[in-house]
Amino acid sequence: MVLWAEYSKFKERTRKGLQRLRNSKRWLSLNRLLLNKVPARTNMPPLKDGDSRARDPTLKANLLAETLLAKSALPPAPVQLPDFPRRETTLRLAEFFMVRTRTAGKILRELQLGTATGIDQLPVRWFKECADVLAVGAMLARKVVTDGKRPACWKMHSVVPLHKRGSVFDKLNYRGAHLTTILSKVVERLVAHTVFLFLEATSAFGHSQ
Repeated sequence: MVLWAEYSKFKERTRKGLQRLRNSKRWLSLNRLLLNKVPARTNMPPLKDGDSRARDPTLKANLLAETLLAKSALPPAPVQLPDFPRRETTLRLAEFFMVRTRTAGKILRELQLGTATGIDQLPVRWFKECADVLAVGAMLARKVVTDGKRPACWKMHSVVPLHKRGSVFDKLNYRGAHLTTILSKVVERLVAHTVFLFLEATSAFGHSQ
């Protein structure tokens, strides 16, 4: 409800801005924004599948899914990490972890409008325009740290194929870009900001870091 109320206020401000502008480029850009118009997207060319070519959108999607899944396979044996010496400290992250509303508001206002949305389809503009209202929900980051869990919906990603180089018809020339939800990114930045301060306070960084 909060997001919808703020979005309605944004549309009202945009309409008032249109009334002050007449036959200008700014008027056209605001009109496209108000109508939620998006630029035209190019279609993906047919992909090679052996001696044949996948032309149907479903066949191309399945072919890319199989290719990206094969590229993302884990190594056959687990990697054994070295046993690093631990430093004893009386400071605990649960006691040190503090989430400030002004920090959350700053992160929300610094979001880039060109950032792609995640599986929840919530646009970046909502979070940017409603930064002052949504900053109060920064306690969600503390809940994530104290419980040691993330919401299940944040573990779901939309994978978009991006062409790297070479022929656009070769399925091996594409890589998968994971589109994460914007709210998940904001909480991760909040946690990272505090964890970094905790690591500095406990001298957890090595000499080569």
